[in-house]
Amino acid sequence: MTSSRQQAASILERIRSENPEYWPHGLSLANFDSPDECFLLRKTASAEPVGFAGWQVRPDGAKRVGYYAIGILPQYRRQGLGEDGVRQLLQRKRASVDEVRAFIVPKNAPSMALA
Repeated sequence: MTSSRQQAASILERIRSENPEYWPHGLSLANFDSPDECFLLRKTASAEPVGFAGWQVRPDGAKRVGYYAIGILPQYRRQGLGEDGVRQLLQRKRASVDEVRAFIVPKNAPSMALA
């Protein structure tokens, strides 16, 4: 049986390897404040993992800033899964920070549009 952490690590590597330039600092569970801050996004019908939404909190002066990152496997993109994942993540985490920002590489137009 595969653990959620193993599934998350596999999803992260599959997404990173597709476009490494989108992930200049790599993409692994170590990128998040803890492995528990990386949430698998799953298809509703089968619970198959199809992507991730991750979270970090960093100070910025007197503010606490929450950063999210998201990735969806290519065959599941443009189905609203990313938007739903970000919405759910922000519902859980938004109250704990003063501001939310997204980690996005400028060439990644779909993620820029989602933000």
